[in-house]
Amino acid sequence: MQAPEEALDLTVQYIRICGAGMVFVIAYSLPMSYFMSIRPGATLTEIGLAAPAATVFGILLCTAYYIKMNRKLERQAA
Repeated sequence: MQAPEEALDLTVQYIRICGAGMVFVIAYSLPMSYFMSIRPGATLTEIGLAAPAATVFGILLCTAYYIKMNRKLERQAA
């Protein structure tokens, strides 16, 4: 391939961020849904909202990771 080195670095960063996002969604939404379902008196609404709430949490963590990686890359470039 004759792609610039910069494109490869950005592609690797993108794959890392997407991979981290998938890990966070799986790691947080499944356990949160499970624990909400075994809680005494849990309603279907609470159980149903557990996965989206965990997804929002995962998005926030991924955004923080993205910002951290960008700062690291900026320091390396400087």
